[in-house]
Amino acid sequence: MVREATAYFPCGGLTVLMDSWYACAGLLNAIQAAGWTYLATVRANRLVVLAGSKRKVSVRSLAKSRQGWRTVRAGQKRRYRVRRLRAWLPQVGDVLVFVWAHGREVRGFVTNDLGLSDAVMVRLYG
Repeated sequence: MVREATAYFPCGGLTVLMDSWYACAGLLNAIQAAGWTYLATVRANRLVVLAGSKRKVSVRSLAKSRQGWRTVRAGQKRRYRVRRLRAWLPQVGDVLVFVWAHGREVRGFVTNDLGLSDAVMVRLYG
């Protein structure tokens, strides 16, 4: 699918959004090889290795920390708490992991755009 899409979309400048069902290493690596950016939801039990650590942690456990959260507005009435961490994703490589909290809902996201801001992430996926 990615190979066929490269004929229609130029290299660079494209961001692929996807649900956790599609966020496998093969597809994420193919998107990166095409020169595109991805922003994918990940399941709460997805394991990542935080920068500066050798220990694997789940996205769910990252949501339990009280440090590093920012509030991002997505309109007048919607606000999200977002935590942004650099990590290594097994079989994929360096990524940014975003943990997003809205009420009791917690979601995890990964992107290969290491400069992506909290506000842009919320606008893209919100």
